Amino acid sequence: MVASLVAAARPAGTVAAPAFTPRIADPDPDHRGAPEAAVRARRDAVPLFDAGTPSELGAIAEAVRQWPGAVRSRHPQASAAAIGAHAREVVAAQPLGFALAAGSPFAKLYDLDASILLVGVGHERNSFLHHAETWRRTGA
Repeated sequence: MVASLVAAARPAGTVAAPAFTPRIADPDPDHRGAPEAAVRARRDAVPLFDAGTPSELGAIAEAVRQWPGAVRSRHPQASAAAIGAHAREVVAAQPLGFALAAGSPFAKLYDLDASILLVGVGHERNSFLHHAETWRRTGA
């Protein structure tokens, strides 16, 4: 599947996919104050993020992330992976606070007039909609 997408996009196109890792999150986000042993243990168990951390968004997103020459943004929860002519531009920087807003890979794909391909899923799984929601709420 990814080979076909890359072949169709070349030489000037780019294939990108969300490569989210939602398990890399504070397991006790509402805890205030010094954490007791149980909270510390849960937080210590959260894996650290790096470009090799597997995506949790399915086989296609993971295949894009693992594709030779693919690059990935550095956001620990809402990263994107990309292959092709604009790949480095798409993943170059990503805000931590509003990971899907202005400056995000999704914003850069929008600026590139990208098309969205959903394979085996409906729009309820369309990660680009999170960019639209954030843009609508923040104007950024």
